[in-house]
Amino acid sequence: MIAAVSSRFTAVAGACLLLFALTFLNSDILPLGWPDEALFSAPAAALAERGVFSTSVLVGLIPGMDTATLWNSPLYMVLTAGPYWLTGESRVVARGVSFVLACVALAIFFAVNRRLLPEHPRLQALLPLLLACDLTFQRAANTARMDMLTLVWFLGAIYFLIRDYQNRTGRTPGAVASGRLDRHAALLPFCAGLCTGAAALSHPIAVLLIPVALIWTLPAWRALLWGIAGTLLVFSFWLPYIIEHIQIFCIQFIAQLVRKKDILSFFGGDTGGVFKVFAAQYGGRGLLMILAGLMVLIVAAAGLLQLYRLRRAIFSDLFPRVYLTFAVVFALVLLSSEAWYPLYVGPVLLWTAALLWAGSSAATKRFDLTRIALPFAALALVGGTFVFTIREHFLYKTPAQVARFEERALEVARDCRTVYLRVRPDPYFLYRERYPDLEVLEFIPGKLQFEPGDVPFQCLRDCMTIPGGYSAYLLRRYATIDCFLLDQHDDWEPLLRDYLAERSAEFEVEAFPDLPPLDSTRLLRRRP
Repeated sequence: MIAAVSSRFTAVAGACLLLFALTFLNSDILPLGWPDEALFSAPAAALAERGVFSTSVLVGLIPGMDTATLWNSPLYMVLTAGPYWLTGESRVVARGVSFVLACVALAIFFAVNRRLLPEHPRLQALLPLLLACDLTFQRAANTARMDMLTLVWFLGAIYFLIRDYQNRTGRTPGAVASGRLDRHAALLPFCAGLCTGAAALSHPIAVLLIPVALIWTLPAWRALLWGIAGTLLVFSFWLPYIIEHIQIFCIQFIAQLVRKKDILSFFGGDTGGVFKVFAAQYGGRGLLMILAGLMVLIVAAAGLLQLYRLRRAIFSDLFPRVYLTFAVVFALVLLSSEAWYPLYVGPVLLWTAALLWAGSSAATKRFDLTRIALPFAALALVGGTFVFTIREHFLYKTPAQVARFEERALEVARDCRTVYLRVRPDPYFLYRERYPDLEVLEFIPGKLQFEPGDVPFQCLRDCMTIPGGYSAYLLRRYATIDCFLLDQHDDWEPLLRDYLAERSAEFEVEAFPDLPPLDSTRLLRRRP
């Protein structure tokens, strides 16, 4: 028992240390300071400092932001308010929360490994190291967003679903001891439901767990019902707050969902299409995007081959459910076309590849696709981290460029009263620390949509109505801003672009020096 606990601790601790080293090495560039971090940090800081769950960086840009934050699920922001109450707002603390959560995710990931691969302890220990080398995982571990918190609940739900499936089917691995939860048939699916509800309180991407739960519970309808009960129980904690601010919820949350309809584009658009969005999260640029695409393709093809070989036992073997989980998660993440979501593919891809390796024959001399899936995934993940780090540090010298950008950003904002940001790296935390009286605003409202034709149901249109129209609401706010720090993506905000163009005589422009690979930036300062 002591040896098992020791090996378990060693495997998880080793992966956490590797993750810490990689995160520390790329702390300023993976990712760059991101606007989302300000959007989620501001409500946490307001809750910690004033006891009000408001979003200062969106006040006057979206109705109700000075009163309530209902434009996204609240759990990460509430969680981050705890450390902020002790330390004050800072990027180090906010990103530190995500890193701690990443270590928890690695521990849960390892627990699932033990369930799926009880006879392969070395493989169990290897997989967390490979997950730590996943650039999407490193990025989420170093970002003040809720993605890593959601992944913790996502992995927890899968752990309980697999454990329940193995108990119901009599396939509980002998190397994994049963516990108290296994003695009551309802507890495991109920715990999976609790995790699903907590994931929904963290981010709407928890919708991924609906098909995953169906894969692991059906045809056991009773287990599914217990899972639904757990989900509803946790999610009900948010309902009183929603009901109290129902009008604000309609305006903030529904507008966010409506915005998503324009990103479902296979090619083109302002995101480049779903394929580019997915592959670019593994370090960007051609080579790493090709590696990421090949990794998914090889694991998917090898899985199909294994399904063919198991065709007579396809309903009784464990692998088909793991593979179907991978296929469903990948498909939904791909179609979501959001930069943060490939994070959820890494764990299920590695489980699929590991089971392919464990189920293949090492004695065969012929080429076997099922046996190369895991080595290629390892090559893609480790090689991707290596290439990204060398490229950014030695070819592009991105950390030095970030330092130059931040120095200039501090200099140009010295005399501003209010600054509107649409840049990466985002200087929000620098401004909060250096200029505490400066009002900092963020750009997300430019992509929200409130026009009647954009909203699908009349009841929602009525609920989201803004007196005078949303454009007029935004223009009134623009008139109060004396500084705009903007990148070259003017097409993201047509209303702001036109506003600044029509009033160009009212502003003086201070251009930033070219700092590739960073986007070009300029400050527009309203003349006295």
